[in-house]
Amino acid sequence: MSLELFDAIERQDLSAIVALLAAGADPNAEHPDQPSWVPLKAAAEDGLSGAIVLLLRYGAAADSGRQPGGATPLIVAALNRQGEVARLLLAAGADPAACDEEGDTPLGLCERHGDHDTASLLRACGAVAAPGTAPDPAD
Repeated sequence: MSLELFDAIERQDLSAIVALLAAGADPNAEHPDQPSWVPLKAAAEDGLSGAIVLLLRYGAAADSGRQPGGATPLIVAALNRQGEVARLLLAAGADPAACDEEGDTPLGLCERHGDHDTASLLRACGAVAAPGTAPDPAD
């Protein structure tokens, strides 16, 4: 059933997502072909706020899919410039200071992309800039 949940997220089909979750789909299940890729990361990548809300309501852990050094859903949201999703994840308790194996943090990514609103919110939630973090001049 977990692959069906990923398919519904990819199709952005909220009706299917809620039906699968109501039928018992695990909101924290890893994708069978991609270890540590969980529904929250899939929804965060595309900025699917509605899917994020549903997944969280059905028990998705805000920092799910995090292996040592791995990206969290919040890092995925920041990487893909999904400020609204980042806000929802922070409200659900996502770690604002998470760091992946490449040294990326949500705050560092937002600063590089020029997302000042989300960066300010991350700071208010306790995130601090990593040493040597500078905005990306391409943005």
